[in-house]
Amino acid sequence: MIRRIFVFVSIIFLSFMVCFYGYKLIYFYNLEQKGEGIPTLTNQIITRTNKLVSVNDEYYFKGNANNNYVYFSGMYYRIISFNDFNITLICDEDVTKLKYGSNESYKESDIKKWLDDIYKKNINNKLVIDNSITLLNKDIYQNIGGIDSFIESTNIWILDNDKGLVLSEDGSINVPESYNYYLNVRPVIKVKNINYINGNGTIDNPYILESKEVKKLNDVYVGNYITYKDKTYRVINNDGNIKVVSTENIGNHIYSTSTNNYKYSSKNDLYYYLNTTYLTSLNKDNIVLSNWNNGPYNTSYKDVKSYTMSTYVGLLSIGDYFINNIEGYTLSKSGNYIYTIKEDGNLFIVSPKASYPIYPSFTLKGDLKINNGDGTIDFPYEVGE
Repeated sequence: MIRRIFVFVSIIFLSFMVCFYGYKLIYFYNLEQKGEGIPTLTNQIITRTNKLVSVNDEYYFKGNANNNYVYFSGMYYRIISFNDFNITLICDEDVTKLKYGSNESYKESDIKKWLDDIYKKNINNKLVIDNSITLLNKDIYQNIGGIDSFIESTNIWILDNDKGLVLSEDGSINVPESYNYYLNVRPVIKVKNINYINGNGTIDNPYILESKEVKKLNDVYVGNYITYKDKTYRVINNDGNIKVVSTENIGNHIYSTSTNNYKYSSKNDLYYYLNTTYLTSLNKDNIVLSNWNNGPYNTSYKDVKSYTMSTYVGLLSIGDYFINNIEGYTLSKSGNYIYTIKEDGNLFIVSPKASYPIYPSFTLKGDLKINNGDGTIDFPYEVGE
């Protein structure tokens, strides 16, 4: 009797294994057949990794994966998952720092507005699935291994359906004490399962999904790096002309000798230094007058636009790309104080008489020639005169 039970259980188990792995074999075979003659990205993924897990017909990179890098629209992303039709990516770095909003709802959040208004216009939307731009979801985070996954958090906003949560630096998920905290934003997007160009998914040779000829400066993406006058800058906006921010500070300076002078204007000490002494090092003929936001940050990144002035050299404001990477003064204010970024990436306010590092920003003419480079930090685009 016991022997019969054992045989029966064994048959059930073997049948399950045959069905499970048979399904996986058929799934991947179909993917390959669909892409026969067309090297899609999923074709490349399934031939280069066996560390995938299946959840509801979606295949996830689980654990500490190191072969799921994609270089897309000027930035590095990591592949989270894929299916027959699309591939889910998460940006491998924080793109800005924002308050979440007035309540827990993502649909009403300031972050959703920023992703829809700012981030979306600066990526290759021909490849992005409509309305797929969002934040990392808690369930997806668990599917890729949670604390043991490839995602290294720097205190980023994530979601539980429509509710905002915090993914802390230790990998734990927490309800924020306040949705007015400034935390980092790391977008999640879905791209079409499109033609693969090259790469093997490693950090040194990421998958490439798009080809773009870059002859002039206005051909570059937000996120690309450039060298100009032997200094390295990062692109933060492309509206035909290219706004950049220095990747290194130019030393410590006070904002103003007056505790009441928090406006960035010709009467301001920092303004005067950047638009006289510093500007002479840039070749003014290549620099374009730009608007700089110096308003208070209250409930939205849009608040900083309540005071705007035009000049050649400024600083980043809250809501700008890569503001989380500077360690010093911004142009955003709170009352008679100025928002400043600490070394750990946190925001705090200081008196304008304090001395802090300066990361200057300016706008270059978009028709300047690109002589060399690929836009990465190791091989920035070289801007000609």
